[in-house]
Amino acid sequence: MAPDRPLPALAARLGLASLLFLGGCGYAPIRGDGAPMDLLDVGVMVDRSPEGHLGLVVSEAARVAIGGRARPKLGPGGPVLRGEVTVGTEAPLGFDTGARTATYSAPVVVSLWVQGEGGLLRWRGLPVSRTAQWMRSTTPLETREARRLAVEVAAREAAAVALDDLWQSPSLGPEVPVPEGAIESESFEINEESP
Repeated sequence: MAPDRPLPALAARLGLASLLFLGGCGYAPIRGDGAPMDLLDVGVMVDRSPEGHLGLVVSEAARVAIGGRARPKLGPGGPVLRGEVTVGTEAPLGFDTGARTATYSAPVVVSLWVQGEGGLLRWRGLPVSRTAQWMRSTTPLETREARRLAVEVAAREAAAVALDDLWQSPSLGPEVPVPEGAIESESFEINEESP
């Protein structure tokens, strides 16, 4: 039996219909009960780097990323996004003709998590690492400024990847109690049997 319409036209219409249907969809975190998360606040981003200001850089990157989304909206009253930024040891990456270090690198790691009511852990992303690279300049001041800029860019990039992980998480899952002070030390395990 031959179809009333040619097969390519039917396939094109089905493809267009599916694109229209999926066009309104987007990844958005949902609460543990399956409802979409409407609000997300940005809390303290702990800075464990010698720079001392990368927590603010990651906080601002998170606020901008959340502010540009339809859901969740940035605001108090919902779960709180928290995080930690670390910068590893500076290492030589390249040398000049005088056998002096000309290029440096350092890993920048951003870890994000979402805490619900009472500080209960709702979501924890994997640590995201980016490498900052900068060149030695003619003066130490210029070299420090080059390092600062490279580390800030790496922190923003790592935060963007970590936030993408949050947006694509199918669920924030149930709230899990976290021992006092455990988040700061990065040394806790989620016990599936905990209430």
